[in-house]
Amino acid sequence: MDRGADGRPLAGLLLDLSYTLLTNGRTESFHEGLAALGRRLSPGEVHELLGRADAEFARRFPDRQGYPVHLWVDDYAETVADLLPGRPADARERTVLRAATRPWAEAGANWRLYDDVVPFLTQLRARGLKLALVSNWGATGHRVVRELGLDERVDAVVLSEDVRAAKPDPAIFEAALRSLGVGVDEAAMVGDNYAQDILGAARAGLRGILLDRYGLGRLAEAPCPLARSLKGVAWAALAPELHLPPPGAPARRPAVPEAVPSASVVVLRDGPAGLEVLLGLRAEGRVMPLVAAFPGGRLSASDGDPGQDETYRRAALRETFEETGIWLGPGERPGDDERSALLRGRPAPSLARLAARDLAALVPIGWLETPPHLAARFHTRFFLAGLPPGARPEPHRRELVELAWWRPQDALEGGLPLMKPTRAALAALAPFATAQEALAAARAAASPWLTPRATFPVLP
Repeated sequence: MDRGADGRPLAGLLLDLSYTLLTNGRTESFHEGLAALGRRLSPGEVHELLGRADAEFARRFPDRQGYPVHLWVDDYAETVADLLPGRPADARERTVLRAATRPWAEAGANWRLYDDVVPFLTQLRARGLKLALVSNWGATGHRVVRELGLDERVDAVVLSEDVRAAKPDPAIFEAALRSLGVGVDEAAMVGDNYAQDILGAARAGLRGILLDRYGLGRLAEAPCPLARSLKGVAWAALAPELHLPPPGAPARRPAVPEAVPSASVVVLRDGPAGLEVLLGLRAEGRVMPLVAAFPGGRLSASDGDPGQDETYRRAALRETFEETGIWLGPGERPGDDERSALLRGRPAPSLARLAARDLAALVPIGWLETPPHLAARFHTRFFLAGLPPGARPEPHRRELVELAWWRPQDALEGGLPLMKPTRAALAALAPFATAQEALAAARAAASPWLTPRATFPVLP
């Protein structure tokens, strides 16, 4: 049994149906129709638009909730048209949207499982988790579930038609928990719709995992882990102590202490079994004693203005050199005399000479902030960097007890004392096979892997 963040086992998982486990080509149909009209929306933007249309359709027509859309094709198409970004939809566009609605609207006719569904359900049940399907669906829902064989792969099916309550109403989540016989602190909700699945579950006291198959990456909006596939959902569900928030995090202090600006570097190399990261066990008497962490620390006055990105890069390079002896700047590694000077708080000529272009080896992957209910708070910017050729880490014993190379997944599963930001960065790196692959992905990323209001990683 997998244990939750508060020490209790995670016993059950509630799963949305439509566009979490099942697809009918709806997003693709609308994407093609809108592209033909010159509406340049990505598949992810179309998926988000249709999610908002679902919520608006339910608001406009509450008596139709959970019933097949094919009964009201024109009304649904009009709802989508009214929500289109930019210019208002004209008569021709509304006609095209009605045509785009019809291919998928016949309930059950085109539903199919995503390719990752069966392995996912099999894996979770083998680990002892109870599974319940929770969906806003009418009477046809049970037939679709049976035809696709899902009824034999889960422990309960709870549809809005059965309980006379639809997501985000807490009643449907509470009914699902009762059907599984698990407590609210022992379960989590998985779905693709933030408003209905994540916020709705939160109102019932449930934690959530947001499934983002279309790569929207709206981390800051979701107080939960975000997964790109069911593989990532399984990671979160089977290691809840690493990926899920506690069921509640009450404030421990009457005032919120200010977050201290700091920088940290994830040094990468290719080891015998693939990508490895450098972790150090922090010395007693330092911040976070005897915790495994990446090289890094707070900004100093010599680094520059905390409002500038270059300042964080300088701090990251300086802290890495101080703690590990690894030089990530250009040219030859400075001597130990400069390292000793830095450790005594004195300026070092090699750092003073660095220009902004000399800090390019540090690839930003985002930033995290300690939750306000904790006493020691940091605003930390994270960077990736490859291990320079010939470099060997040498810990400074005042800062670190030891340094070691770890595969990200081994570090997550190996019982190391890790803080949540370290876990978040490790989880973001675990899918990559080589240092070059991780660095290339970080440089090409359209949005940060880590963000301050979402202290949870993007899972694969």
